[in-house]
Amino acid sequence: MLKGFCVVTACLLFCLGVGGPTAAADRPKCHRLTLICDDQSNSPGSTKRVDPAKTVKGRACTTEGRTIPCSGPNGNWVDQYECYMRIASEQPAPPPGKKEGDWYECTWLPGAVPGFTSQTLWLDQPPTVDPAQLARDLLARIQLQRVGIGITPEPGKTGLLGLPTYLWVANPGARTMGPISDSESAGGVTVTLTARVSKVVWNLGDGTTITCAGAGTPYRDEFGARPSPTCGHVYKHPSTSLPGGAYHVTATAVWDVAWTGGGQNGVIPFEVTSETSIRMSEAQALN
Repeated sequence: MLKGFCVVTACLLFCLGVGGPTAAADRPKCHRLTLICDDQSNSPGSTKRVDPAKTVKGRACTTEGRTIPCSGPNGNWVDQYECYMRIASEQPAPPPGKKEGDWYECTWLPGAVPGFTSQTLWLDQPPTVDPAQLARDLLARIQLQRVGIGITPEPGKTGLLGLPTYLWVANPGARTMGPISDSESAGGVTVTLTARVSKVVWNLGDGTTITCAGAGTPYRDEFGARPSPTCGHVYKHPSTSLPGGAYHVTATAVWDVAWTGGGQNGVIPFEVTSETSIRMSEAQALN
């Protein structure tokens, strides 16, 4: 973090107090030069798996070790100045020698600058909009959901070894499996994003991992002992000796998230994990 001096024209005007307080103790500090928000380890732009018990939450920006939203009623967070920034509603005469540009309102977080809440400053050009960042913000706003696990035997019942276990997504829809598309614009840049699940990876808790291309086939009574035509497994050992007497099962939906805009395109790695448990026994299945 830069302290006590400025390295860009706009920041120089900011530190000199153009359009705001001039006392040295009251002036805001100059900060990092990147205009791109920081990704968090549990963000949609990360490959780290999220808490399987929760819906995926949006990406957040950071400042002074705190996480904050990347946008709000006072505009978008600009990391360079560590404030929410939007073009000022009033546009007085430009500073001496300036012709191209605008006045911007920079609103700080509460307590960031003692005695002040905002500052008006002149920028020769608008803060840069990163299309990739805009795509990540859009993905966070869409709020993709974790899949519901459909499985036989049903939770609370005990299955019989050797009989097929069906695996399926119990809540297929646009936000759990896709496809889903949306667009967002900022700073003259428009990004379009399309997301769909490419596969569901099932970990059955007995050392077996199965990858299924779609949502799977829900079990129906008329199927009897026939194996699933799309996604299934057969347990060979009872679960009685395991912790809780059950197999821990997870289903990870792996998404293909593609975006285009601002003359660029890319892919955002994204996956969400759900979990459940099932009991298997050598005895007759219990009702």
